[in-house]
Amino acid sequence: MRLGFHLSIAGSLLKAISQAERLGCQALQIFVQNPRGWKWRPRPPADLRAFCSARRRAGLGPLVVHLGYLPNLAAADPGLYHKSAERLAQELILARELEADYLVTHPGHGALTGASFRLAAAALAGAVYRIPPPPLVLLENTAGQGRELGWRLGHLHRIIELSGVELGLCLDTAHAFAAGYDLRCAAGVAQLLGKSPGAPDWSV
Repeated sequence: MRLGFHLSIAGSLLKAISQAERLGCQALQIFVQNPRGWKWRPRPPADLRAFCSARRRAGLGPLVVHLGYLPNLAAADPGLYHKSAERLAQELILARELEADYLVTHPGHGALTGASFRLAAAALAGAVYRIPPPPLVLLENTAGQGRELGWRLGHLHRIIELSGVELGLCLDTAHAFAAGYDLRCAAGVAQLLGKSPGAPDWSV
């Protein structure tokens, strides 16, 4: 097991590397743009090369990029949906240029219906067809607040099936606790995995 933190790139990409080294990290997660804004900040090729070299020297791995918070891959509004799908592809391209191993994304917000799952799957498939792994796109479980998809692993499983492309899973333990799964005990883990009586969590 390799341990690390999600660290800030405010100021420069290299700042995250230096912070990780000071903290004794073995792995690293970052945002590649402002996670709470749509404005795109181009990264000069020299900065990308410097980051990759510094990361290799530091021995940090895996490197994980987290998609920003604003994209909604299950948006019913066509304008927001296409903007979100395009942003996923943009960040995936940048993650590849940074030699990231994974890109983590939430599945989106929407009604828990087949339409929402198909929208998310189509956005993911489009991005992965354009930018095949690496990095591998990972779907992250959610806390289940509001209309979030993904608080059951079955939601993520269904999206992966519908996408028809290679995707992985990222387990956020804090989100799992918030969604009602007590991972401190075997029963909570079994409930999350849909292996306990009365907990068909692999369904949607």
